[in-house]
Amino acid sequence: MSIDVVEAGIARLREALERGETTSVQLVEAYLARMEAYDASGPRLNAVVVRDPDALAA
Repeated sequence: MSIDVVEAGIARLREALERGETTSVQLVEAYLARMEAYDASGPRLNAVVVRDPDALAA
């Protein structure tokens, strides 16, 4: 995925999805990685208290 989820706005993310440049799974994985990076080395966001490890498997 060549889209920076930190810098891209919602309109750009939607456009990328519509053009097939990324998938919803890739976006979710990118945001989960970002949350984990913050929780590991910065302020703990605790943005999602419980995650379903099988949610992306479908």
